Amino acid sequence: GSLCGPVIVLKGSGFPYGLVDAAVNVTVCGVAARADLISTSEISVTLPACPDTICTTSSHSCDISVERYSTQLTKSGVVVYNKADTPTVTDISPSDAGTGGGKTITITGTSFTNQQADISVKFDGVPCTVTSASTTEIQCTTGPKADKANKDGVEVRIQESLALNPFKKTMTYMDKWSSRFTWGGDQNNKPVEGDMAVLTEGQIIYLDESPPHLRTLR
Repeated sequence: GSLCGPVIVLKGSGFPYGLVDAAVNVTVCGVAARADLISTSEISVTLPACPDTICTTSSHSCDISVERYSTQLTKSGVVVYNKADTPTVTDISPSDAGTGGGKTITITGTSFTNQQADISVKFDGVPCTVTSASTTEIQCTTGPKADKANKDGVEVRIQESLALNPFKKTMTYMDKWSSRFTWGGDQNNKPVEGDMAVLTEGQIIYLDESPPHLRTLR
């Protein structure tokens, strides 16, 4: 794909594994990549995203370079980015779920996989457990979210490759006023007339019923 995530292993010799100043710089298509020394003969490289200014065609071959101090080794055309292989999210439904978790979310798109073990989904940093998968659809069950503030973060990874989300689809954690999860998981904490109600900054509440007349809401 043309996005970041896949890990490859470079094989060679003389890598500075075990030395105090063991750092090496690796670039792919001129873009810096994360490099971790495995041994004196292997380097683990996390491929970076291919910039749109470089990957202008459906398929693009890139050089990979390893540099240490003033010494640089380059191999030409060894990494190929294919846009058709890039997982892409086109829709997320429903677009909201309660912080208590347990809701089924359907993600549609392209270039997914039917291997559930190869898929990772997170909404706002919270894992969503994959229950079914195909090359065009993923279903997962939301997990509970302790931090009720929302950031609308969506992360879908296929074999460690971060999926593209060109339409900015989101899944927002949102609690109903009537839900016990809005009030710390205990229905007895739900405000009644004359109470002071305190909400977390960034928390989204859906008024599915008329709240009582409160002394303070903050």
